[in-house]
Amino acid sequence: MKGLLKPFYRTGLWIAGRIPEKRWGKGEERLRALYPGESCSVREYYGKRLAVVLAVLFWGIGGAVFVQIGLEGAGETTSCESLDRPEYGGGSRETELLAQVDGEAKEARVSVSIREQEYTPEETRQIFREITAGLEEAILGENGSLEQVRSDLVLPETLYGGAVTVEWLLSPGDVLDGSGAVIKEVEDAGEVVELRALLRYREQEAEYTCYAHVYPPVRTERELLEKQLKEAVGRADMEGRYENRLTLPSEVDGRRILWSRPEAHEGLLIALLALAGAVLLWFHQEQELEKRERQRKRQLILDYPEILFKMAMLLGAGLTIRAAFEKIAEEYRKRKQKNPRYVYEEMLCVCREMENGLGEAAAYEAFGKRCQDARYIKLGSVLSQSLRKGAAGLPELLEREAAAGFEERKQTARKLGEEAGTKLLFPMMLMLGLVLVILMVPAVFNFM
Repeated sequence: MKGLLKPFYRTGLWIAGRIPEKRWGKGEERLRALYPGESCSVREYYGKRLAVVLAVLFWGIGGAVFVQIGLEGAGETTSCESLDRPEYGGGSRETELLAQVDGEAKEARVSVSIREQEYTPEETRQIFREITAGLEEAILGENGSLEQVRSDLVLPETLYGGAVTVEWLLSPGDVLDGSGAVIKEVEDAGEVVELRALLRYREQEAEYTCYAHVYPPVRTERELLEKQLKEAVGRADMEGRYENRLTLPSEVDGRRILWSRPEAHEGLLIALLALAGAVLLWFHQEQELEKRERQRKRQLILDYPEILFKMAMLLGAGLTIRAAFEKIAEEYRKRKQKNPRYVYEEMLCVCREMENGLGEAAAYEAFGKRCQDARYIKLGSVLSQSLRKGAAGLPELLEREAAAGFEERKQTARKLGEEAGTKLLFPMMLMLGLVLVILMVPAVFNFM
């Protein structure tokens, strides 16, 4: 593929180089986002894309010209007196012609359907004679002759390239099926089956009859022994059908039999199931981890305005930043439930870090980074800077941020509601189908 594009790459680069950079818009930023760690300029990227476009245009147009020249050479789009008819069994063919009629200025476009070439009645009779002459040999399959059939025959449905259809009538019909497969095991003496083939081409028909002497398949000594054992067990089962246990035969063909159960492989099956279960569990755990990550992200969005309002209220009441932070974390610890709130857990970690001697400003910045969310990174930075420059105006700033956070929280809640509605759509469709069944079934039975 690269070899086909190479001749067009320089042309693509030349065209891309003639386009002003401002026309690409935010191309550099998009490429850095889509291809991190790769050094690909806008000119190179669009040069490669243009190379693909140019290659498709070149080869496509070249192919179209080649085909058009070939069609013109065929003579059917220029002046023609005749058209090639499809061969026997090829089916009809549609084509379009232009007809210039004397006295008419404009050519007429005519859609023409050309029927396939047909055999004459004499040719059909000759075809039937050829088919019947070699039909017995054609249906033998792996058998040597119809006088001794021990494996499946081959009974075709069409012959002569599909032009002639064949309908097979078998008598009796319980030995072979319509395709020639043996479906019944006959006695050792064999059984004769009449094979009658009805040949049809258009309105002409012919009939051919032959006979197959079907015998039991040739078995090895092992297969014969297994057959005898199966028959012996079958007789024992029939004789002891009134008893609560089946007594297995002790000998067959004068030879003693020792019966035993085959080795069970349940252990291997269980091991395979355990391996499959372990793989499925691994993927399930990965899905659960991704689910928890999504839940954490939603929690951070939903809890953000609440944290800011609490901080603003406590700071307005005269508490320091650390005291307000610790009070919020302590309240959460007291009313902590089974399901954690991730941002409050991070706040508890901050309190423990400050108790262990970590600087207050560094703890707030680390808090924002651990949350891995731009909102909390900004909050940690604001709290850290307020320690250095003073907390004047901080409550008002937090209230404004909280108001903006509430708007985003509303949008997130609305999105969650839409997702819940989508999940309920399938159960509602099932309920609708159930209601329709409840209404329609009695009506159908009454009508019947």
